Amino acid sequence: MSVSGLQSSASYQSDFTFKEVSKNSPIGTTYLSVEMLLEEKGVLGVLEKTNFNFPNFPEANKNFQVYYLNLTDDFREVKSILQGLLALGQPEVLVLDYEKELDRFNLKFYQHHEPKVLAYLKGIFEVLANEKRFKKVLKRVIEVEKLKKAEEKFLYKELMA
Repeated sequence: MSVSGLQSSASYQSDFTFKEVSKNSPIGTTYLSVEMLLEEKGVLGVLEKTNFNFPNFPEANKNFQVYYLNLTDDFREVKSILQGLLALGQPEVLVLDYEKELDRFNLKFYQHHEPKVLAYLKGIFEVLANEKRFKKVLKRVIEVEKLKKAEEKFLYKELMA
């Protein structure tokens, strides 16, 4: 390789300003609590929140969280699906059940299990959101089919008249 070839590659490198690619850390990475997730997703509304610690056993350092929840109006149509998902089973770290007499859901877990609770709730909310979207699309398809049949009926009448 000659000196002139070396100089041309050096000038190429100095002219090209883009030198490297780096991945920035995500901006605004904040801690997401169960309450924040419930507000964000809008599936279950918080009626009441309570927590209990165990003062007789301070060395346990356990904090028990209880949320009393109801389905928001937007998700009332998928209530039976949510109940079915709950009947399929849940992780051992939480209890999410439906209280029929009061028409509300109860979510119970220890504070230190919150990341697992968040993961479970995200999965449930994703299934419910997909189901809601599916029902919306299905309703629209049925409406279009009805309009199509009515149009065909009208055209048939016009042709036969």
